[in-house]
Amino acid sequence: MQPESGLNLTTVEDRVHGAHIVLVSRRRMWTDVLQRCLTNCPDAAKPPVPAQPRHLFIVDAAMDLQPVVEELLPLEGKILVYGGILHSNRVIELLRNGADGYLPELAHRAELVEAINALLNDDVVAPFQVPHATSAPRAALTPAEEKAAKSYFLAEEPGSRAQAADSLGISVKTLNNQLLSVRRKVGAKPGESRTAVARRITGAGLH
Repeated sequence: MQPESGLNLTTVEDRVHGAHIVLVSRRRMWTDVLQRCLTNCPDAAKPPVPAQPRHLFIVDAAMDLQPVVEELLPLEGKILVYGGILHSNRVIELLRNGADGYLPELAHRAELVEAINALLNDDVVAPFQVPHATSAPRAALTPAEEKAAKSYFLAEEPGSRAQAADSLGISVKTLNNQLLSVRRKVGAKPGESRTAVARRITGAGLH
């Protein structure tokens, strides 16, 4: 399995969530760091092994991305662009042209594994709500939900839910209901991290 141009493809020895992970980069340091990150991941130690493991390509964002994505498409694997801080318009363009997801370099290891799992479940991965990935527009947040989101998800110094509720003068139960509604309106998945939800809120322009 090699693209015709001779791109450097490095296979991660351990599987993550049962998938064959292939790193695509011409930077040796980037490949080494990412390979260590994934092979040391707890999820890689005892992966579920499907009858036909899927391939997932993680592409270095420092490359000339569109030609690389086009070369990888015939290999029939999921494509995740990783690294840098790409503008949302650039990310949407990549998704429309064949990539399946994008994760900025600041994302930590748990977010990377979460992104891999999401792609293998045929979800779209991006640090914001992708317009064409939803079948209907999201409902706007109510004033109370906006305050709850700012106090908990978007706080400069994140605190506990009890602290957020206290600052708003409401009960923790009321806050929980408001945050649950915020998660639903921005399309957050069950168990999605606080940081990921904050990115969805920002990307959707609801903050």
